[in-house]
Amino acid sequence: MPLVFSQARTFEARSHGATLNPHRIIMWIFLLNALLEFTENNLERIYANDKIDLQDIIGIYLNKGE
Repeated sequence: MPLVFSQARTFEARSHGATLNPHRIIMWIFLLNALLEFTENNLERIYANDKIDLQDIIGIYLNKGE
């Protein structure tokens, strides 16, 4: 996932446009939290340059309680 995990092995999150829509705010927080949690728990996959897509990240985050 080159847009998230660059060759410098850094994470960069850019804010979307300003909003007062509570649903959009909650979804943005959810996405950032999922990305950070995935990163913490999958460093080996990231360093190995495994193919990672957004479905992997959100799917693992949603299924963590199972």
